[in-house]
Amino acid sequence: MTVSNTRQVLYIGGAHIGFDVPDITIAHIRSAFSFAITKRSAKQATAWYRSTNAPGTSPLFVRDDPLRMAEQLWTGDLDGLVDDLHLTIALHASHQVYIHAGVVVWNDTAILMPGRSHSGKSTLVEALVQAGASYSSDEYAVVGPATAIAPYQRPIQLRTAGGRQLVDASTIGSVAHSPASAGLVIFTSYSPTAQFEPIVVPPAAAALKLFDNTVIAQVNPAQATAAVAQIARSAHCVRTPRPEAASVVHTILDLAEQTHVSP
Repeated sequence: MTVSNTRQVLYIGGAHIGFDVPDITIAHIRSAFSFAITKRSAKQATAWYRSTNAPGTSPLFVRDDPLRMAEQLWTGDLDGLVDDLHLTIALHASHQVYIHAGVVVWNDTAILMPGRSHSGKSTLVEALVQAGASYSSDEYAVVGPATAIAPYQRPIQLRTAGGRQLVDASTIGSVAHSPASAGLVIFTSYSPTAQFEPIVVPPAAAALKLFDNTVIAQVNPAQATAAVAQIARSAHCVRTPRPEAASVVHTILDLAEQTHVSP
């Protein structure tokens, strides 16, 4: 029996994304992105996810996105679709700039830890939340109007010997519920023999580093440049390698405390 598709546009994380997929897929997406204020949209979608439902087979999902190559994605793998959708949202958000970064909030200001996958930012975010910071994101700093950093609260995704582990941040600490200004930016990655010795990064160099982690750097460099330049000017930016996350979290929070400026 062929399963009929539901066709609708959802507003997710600032992007209008279209779906032509079974009802069960829409329900899964709504659940997975409940943190991103998902709702139906009357506007035209800028990217689509479609599926075919041949009798006796699992849905075949295809992405149709002018900013990425249209390609066959997965057969019935809803988690794979969700993983791919995060990047599509970041590319198509109309008024926000997404930067690859872990983010926590301390004393009403955001601490950004820019970095791509495998840089250890999720582990560091988890440790900071356990130490008392509020969770904002383990993947994206979402830069909105006036460069306020909005929460993007997908589950913390840790890589373990047994595979990927998803952690609901509310089970280990507090979560941020509103945007926060960027107070501290730390360019860091894990090294087992490292010493945590922050060195100040000048605004121009910090902006370049942030730009390199900005999702829309290639498709909208002007918007990306404006967002990272403002963060680099207003936040205290440092760089350093780091050892195990648990050994540096209180140092990071102390540094954020020192650089915090009350409104």
